[in-house]
Amino acid sequence: MVNYLNRWFYNLAETNNLPDEYKLKLWEECKRELLYDLECIRRTCENLFRNFVNRKTGKYIWSIPFENLVVRLNKLAHESVVRNKDKWVNILSERVESYRARTNRRHITHRR
Repeated sequence: MVNYLNRWFYNLAETNNLPDEYKLKLWEECKRELLYDLECIRRTCENLFRNFVNRKTGKYIWSIPFENLVVRLNKLAHESVVRNKDKWVNILSERVESYRARTNRRHITHRR
């Protein structure tokens, strides 16, 4: 997801002629928060798994409850990734549009 967003954003930035400095600043902010969120997802999944294993008595873990846990963890991670992707597509799109609007206003002001 991070690689997808990186490619998507750099294409958007190139299409809109964003300066490298501004492009890098926006991407670093996005990447930092994405990696933090992914780390939170990882910790949550680990904790849920650890709690599941610690609750079990005896030597064996039944496959159905384990499969249910894996499905829940997969769903949790997938929903979080999709939510983050949508969030950052919106944020980065708005920032690029805002930059373009500021740039266009400057060009209009300089022409007068």
